[in-house]
Amino acid sequence: MRPFRSTTLPTADLYLHVSIQELVADGRRPAHEKPIARLGPHLYAGNGRALLVRYATRMELWRLARMRPERCAWLIDDNLWALEEDPALPEDYRARLARFRERVVPRILSLCDTVVAPSEEILRHFPGHRTALIHPSSVHVCRDLSHFDNLPMIEAVFAGTRSHLPDLAVIADALRAVVEEHPRLRLTTFLGKHVPQVLQGHERIINLPPMPWQRYREELRTRRFHLGIAVFRDTLFNRSRSVNKILDHAAFGAAGIYTDAPPFAPVVTHGENGVLAAPGADLRNTLHVLLEDIDGLCRLAEGGVALASKLGNPGRNRAFWVDYFGLDAR
Repeated sequence: MRPFRSTTLPTADLYLHVSIQELVADGRRPAHEKPIARLGPHLYAGNGRALLVRYATRMELWRLARMRPERCAWLIDDNLWALEEDPALPEDYRARLARFRERVVPRILSLCDTVVAPSEEILRHFPGHRTALIHPSSVHVCRDLSHFDNLPMIEAVFAGTRSHLPDLAVIADALRAVVEEHPRLRLTTFLGKHVPQVLQGHERIINLPPMPWQRYREELRTRRFHLGIAVFRDTLFNRSRSVNKILDHAAFGAAGIYTDAPPFAPVVTHGENGVLAAPGADLRNTLHVLLEDIDGLCRLAEGGVALASKLGNPGRNRAFWVDYFGLDAR
């Protein structure tokens, strides 16, 4: 069997490895102390049960069909059925997911009895399967907010990936204007050359290149920001996303501003652990109010840390996977 890349996928890390890393064997053979084996880039198995994380290769599907596990779950964190509703998504991204939905998903569903996802909007597409709602786990929570003390610059971050480019395009003019109007504000993205042109060429707008997951995970542990911006368009695709941006902001030690819509509105208490901005609201004014009250921004960050600690509690996911794989693990 050909080897596969051993790099852990972000979805597998967030939903599985963070909570049960010590139970996953390094190789393809489970052991008594590590009863779950990784059999492919997306396939895990142990104790007669299997899990596909997000995608599946033909080899993984072939192997899964031969295994005939007593249970098989599919973990999916994108609403593949909302792609046509959002033509603004990057064309290559949308086309890739649509091909996967049409060509591979039916085979996955024929082999799996359970679908696991972070959104009820996704789960409602599987009335014939068992379903389970879980959130990603926090890879890090910043509990030391001393970076809010005596700050010479206010560091803001837009932590979205390329699938969030249409969201960034909508607010790009407002962000540029606020940076120009607030001389102590510096904005960072992780989108490099992909950012809208209006966010290029400014000394206080830093566009870091897209990073491999393992490097970005280290950024979450070590880099500090004061304000995290997750104001996204109110689309079905976005409403079906996970709460991961709340977890990212808490890892960075940043207060968060979010769209007043799912997945944020049901869990964020406006003014306590984040700020909710209505779609189409005056983002410039909201940001200026936040930037003029650093103590208030720090209190929001504290609330966000508490929220992320609850939403992203790895112990909850650990209990779920231990039960699913039928393990005797504490």
